[in-house]
Amino acid sequence: MLILWRGKRNCGKAWGVSLQIREIAAADTYGLRHAILRPTEPLSACHYPLDGSSIHIGAFVDGKLLGVATAHPEIKSDFPYSKQYRLRGMAVAVESQGQGVGKLLLQELLSKLAGMEIPFLWCNAREIAIPFYERLGFQILGDFFDIPNIGRHKVMFRETK
Repeated sequence: MLILWRGKRNCGKAWGVSLQIREIAAADTYGLRHAILRPTEPLSACHYPLDGSSIHIGAFVDGKLLGVATAHPEIKSDFPYSKQYRLRGMAVAVESQGQGVGKLLLQELLSKLAGMEIPFLWCNAREIAIPFYERLGFQILGDFFDIPNIGRHKVMFRETK
């Protein structure tokens, strides 16, 4: 997917560039996962067990990777769907946060899953990211829980269509 994106560069001046969202290899996600999600952990903490059977997408401007998202099949028994995917490792470079990159990544991922006839996506959302997911139609299931060395999370979910 190629879109005209209005990010910020050079002291906050708006600029329009082509942002490309495409599938990438698992290894291409590790740098941003590490920098944004697990900076105090070793890089190996950014290698997820199901990376080999996952969908990985990245957002690029001029060949530079600005954001990543991963989803893989994983059933959570709290939900009545026989086909579910779990969102993991969503990360946007600090300088691109708050500019719509994450929204575009998630919209593309939802579209891709709907096209695969996967009706449902869920995630363990960090406390700081809950408002982002709510703006994109995700709902909360249950109370906060803690993931050691990472922080408080809530399960969030939505249908892909």
